[in-house]
Amino acid sequence: VVFDEVHILSFDPSSLHVIWRRQLTAAYEDDSVNSSGIVFLLPAAGGTLGPSTLVQLRPNGDETTIRLEDLKSGEGQAPNGSSLTPGSNAGVTTSPRGDMAYAVSGHRVAAIDFRTRRVSYHDFGRYLQSAELGLIGPERTLVWVDSRLIAVTGTDDRQGTNATGGQQLVQAPVGLTLINTLTWKARHVRSE
Repeated sequence: VVFDEVHILSFDPSSLHVIWRRQLTAAYEDDSVNSSGIVFLLPAAGGTLGPSTLVQLRPNGDETTIRLEDLKSGEGQAPNGSSLTPGSNAGVTTSPRGDMAYAVSGHRVAAIDFRTRRVSYHDFGRYLQSAELGLIGPERTLVWVDSRLIAVTGTDDRQGTNATGGQQLVQAPVGLTLINTLTWKARHVRSE
């Protein structure tokens, strides 16, 4: 399976014959491809800040979509009407078999079991937020480490002021957090 921002296709590597091809109807915030060729996409919310959707595409073209009601992503209008809009860029990773996926937005992690279509949510605010105020939006990256461990890193975007008094985006790193997906305990490794 290969894809870019416009198309996704699956092909037989020995014959290079295209098995199926689709045009992506929306931009996506993050993606993950596991060793079995299963693709997971987190489509962008389309100009709004709201629930995320996780799409699983298998090499045979089968598609499963799960709505993540309690995991917000996308962008919204700033309350003061500024050009810096609050939002959240989510991240996703998957198990090697493709039966489990994890998505993160801000301080919340969703565990998605594609066998049962069940979703559980876990809050890691103490670990996944920088200490600064004035949050516009978080951006997170998620990495599968092993059968019980995921790693989360990223930045919190904040509204700041430049030397001439204009608005500017300031990014504060949240460090690296390791999360045990069996016990849901976290360990913050670095804060910068």
